[in-house]
Amino acid sequence: MKGNWIWYPGDFEIHHGLLQNFQREERGYDWPAYWNIDDCSRNVHFYKKVVLSEEESFVVYGRGQGYVSVNGKKYRLNKPIICSAGEAEIDVFIGNLSGLPCIYADGKTIFTDSSWTVNRMYGEMVPAGICDLYQDKNQDPNQIYFNKNHVLPYEVREVNNGVLFDFHKEINGTVIFHKNTVFPVMLCYGESDVEALDVDNCYYRQLVKNADETIRKRAFRYIFVPNHKEKNISLEAVHEYLHKEVRGKFNSSDHLLNDIWKTAEDTFLVCCGLLIPEGAKRDRWLWAGDAYQSFFINQYLQADASLNQRMIIAMRGNDPIKQHINTIVDYSLLWIISIRNQYMMDGDLVFLSFIYPKMKSMMDYCIAQTDPSGFIIERPGDWIFIDWADIDKEGPVCAEQMLLLEAEKCVDYCGKELHVTDDDYEIKAESLLHNINNYFWDEEKHAYIDSFVSHKRNVTRHANILAVLFDIANENQRCDICQNVLFNEQIPEITTPYFKFFELDG
Repeated sequence: MKGNWIWYPGDFEIHHGLLQNFQREERGYDWPAYWNIDDCSRNVHFYKKVVLSEEESFVVYGRGQGYVSVNGKKYRLNKPIICSAGEAEIDVFIGNLSGLPCIYADGKTIFTDSSWTVNRMYGEMVPAGICDLYQDKNQDPNQIYFNKNHVLPYEVREVNNGVLFDFHKEINGTVIFHKNTVFPVMLCYGESDVEALDVDNCYYRQLVKNADETIRKRAFRYIFVPNHKEKNISLEAVHEYLHKEVRGKFNSSDHLLNDIWKTAEDTFLVCCGLLIPEGAKRDRWLWAGDAYQSFFINQYLQADASLNQRMIIAMRGNDPIKQHINTIVDYSLLWIISIRNQYMMDGDLVFLSFIYPKMKSMMDYCIAQTDPSGFIIERPGDWIFIDWADIDKEGPVCAEQMLLLEAEKCVDYCGKELHVTDDDYEIKAESLLHNINNYFWDEEKHAYIDSFVSHKRNVTRHANILAVLFDIANENQRCDICQNVLFNEQIPEITTPYFKFFELDG
């Protein structure tokens, strides 16, 4: 049987989330994410009891430093261990100062999988974490093993006293120079030829002094090399990706719709790898609001439950909670809602059982900042975002309460699926629904207003879209919202692709 590298559950995802949130760069400087980022445990204890019918040799490989104990006798990592027939208790203690502490046991019947247990040197032992991408003893789970596709430029031409390379597709990877290249070389990257040709203002550029210099991974379609002739430079791109099985298909008689689907598919695949950063080129951080929407795309395009689950774990981090995800209150709530959506996709009770305690603690963290009416309010350091729009955000914001209500319902639903009886969330949701309608529904405007504190009675589409999307509005209210908000040209249109998703989903 094939084993897996194992670690403390959640540590792998959280560590790679940290690494991803340090990948952003902008015009010559690095830009780590500005919110709190958790990391993995530094030392852990693995345990497994085995019963052998005959003597067996096995090796425990480790990423870090530590030792193996068999029935109390210590052995070195990465060296063969002879285990006598009979019952044996195997303990592995390992620490890693710079990354994820993890192990891989390789024997005939002694091998690592999720049946091993682990703790952080304290507390109860829990089932070890695994990822099916790491089943080779020669791998290091601190690294991501991308497939690599070498791509030659589709077009090369001299322009603006330099050479422009067009790969005719989006590349997420690095560059290799051919032998005829004369150094130094200035690489100017661009999504468009206009950007690449703007040597002073292009988002990425790198001066390469010799062929041995490391080229940073970036996303691009065009590369411009100023002050060079075509005969003095030749290169190719190395596109890096994780193989993803595309299960969703679309075809119609409308060629434009087919092109839109293909562009959307290619864009999503370029962006997502082990996790789903918000954009392969510019942002590269993990944003819970964008992830919430990406989960839906994944469900229809790839149905890769493990990808969504890794993202859910990575964004949440460890307990205790120090701040809202990405510092945005609505993103914490969307993170909660995404768990219910994910469970409805994959029916994975094992994952739901693992993530529910963190789901509950996040919900309790949010409820702790509600007022006597049950409305969640902004605190110093929080960001009530909703959308880039002119929303009246004085006092409790209606759209935020819609998200809070849906999050409370989701925790209640997931708890019942796990047979966890906690009527408190259901009671809170019922009370919140009553207060939303009491404070935010405007009988004269036949719509939900943004804020009742300001007395401006401002109506935007956002809260009303969420009221329809999450079945908060009753049948009469939905009819009023359609007539007085959604089909009303006097109400400002949604202008961002981000919230347009919610509008179309509704």
